[in-house]
Amino acid sequence: MAIYTVASSTVANSTLGRTLARAPDGRLWAVYLKSAGGYNQVFAAYSDNGGQTWTEEQVTAASGNQALPTLAVNSLGEVIVAWTGQGWGTNTTYNNIQYRKRTTSWQTQEAITDIANTQTSPSIALGSSGNVHVVWSGLGWGTNTAYYNIQYRKRTTSWQTQEAITDVANTQTDPSIALGSSGNVHVVWSGPGWGTNTGVNNIQYRKRTTSWQTQEAITDVASKQYLPSIVLDSSDNVHVAWTGRGWGTNTLRYNIQYRKRTTAWQTQEAVTDVASHQSTDGITFCGLSIALDSSDNVHLAWTGLGWGTNTAYYNIQYRKRTTSWQTQEGLTDTASDQQWPHLIWALHPTVSGTKTNVPSAGYAFTWDDTGAAATKIYLSADLAWPSGLAYQPRPTAAVGSPLIF
Repeated sequence: MAIYTVASSTVANSTLGRTLARAPDGRLWAVYLKSAGGYNQVFAAYSDNGGQTWTEEQVTAASGNQALPTLAVNSLGEVIVAWTGQGWGTNTTYNNIQYRKRTTSWQTQEAITDIANTQTSPSIALGSSGNVHVVWSGLGWGTNTAYYNIQYRKRTTSWQTQEAITDVANTQTDPSIALGSSGNVHVVWSGPGWGTNTGVNNIQYRKRTTSWQTQEAITDVASKQYLPSIVLDSSDNVHVAWTGRGWGTNTLRYNIQYRKRTTAWQTQEAVTDVASHQSTDGITFCGLSIALDSSDNVHLAWTGLGWGTNTAYYNIQYRKRTTSWQTQEGLTDTASDQQWPHLIWALHPTVSGTKTNVPSAGYAFTWDDTGAAATKIYLSADLAWPSGLAYQPRPTAAVGSPLIF
């Protein structure tokens, strides 16, 4: 395995979207937050040597804080970034969802939303044709304007009409998106107001074919469930992981859960069942992420208490599922919180028959090392990428010279 520093002096990025992606030529891209000009700004960096060294580019220079950046890379190697932030458009004092694309340089920023209500938690995915799909949680929409509801918007050659995934009188949060091989949109989120246990957050799912299908409950229990992460396998089966209480032996602790949907939802499986909180204690949220390799093995990374030597700190844990869950591995064991692991994975794009963001084996992720105030990358010892795509190095900026576009 290998661990490298992507960037120093960074701010924790608590997005549920992906923060690491791979271009068809093998270039790795990461997105993160740093303070610049008195505000938190979005930065991106790329590596042409497998994550060992990185060249930094500043994506935003706004007069307001930016947050929760997430990214994808299309079949042309173009980088797409979405985030929430102030200082844009008409409603400059509100967090709105923004978008920016990098071709050979960063293009003009585009507003996905511009309203006088807070928008947060964007998550993006690409379709097979390179169209951009974005979900987020926001106030001010539909009938229930005083509640955060899950929204969706698609960009083809321009931004299409926004669509409400939910419009209920309960706050809905934590959206995560993935697209299948046939172009269907799959979204999971956490929210109360559904099923039998209407007073607590449970994990919900909704699919868009030509229109939005009926919402389905992944969980409906009397204990809170948070932070869902979604992927689709080569057969378009849905895999979801999250953290929640009320399961197994340690019902008062948040533990990591998993569930798969084929033609219907299969039995929920406990990834952990321990007497220490995993990914959250209900107040502090530290993240989890799910991914697949090209053999459809499940890779799950999260941060939890109670492991290794430094049991009082959140450290990164990992577990793999083949036909069953394999032995858990502790990937960090430090006396400072390690937060927000984001595994690399995207079903699209496909270039020359190769899915550029689906490893043939192993896994990779970025995360926030709070003790070092750094964004780091972890590459597993067995990480391998599909063959058939030639690596073509590109010009880079001088080390220590951030590019601002």
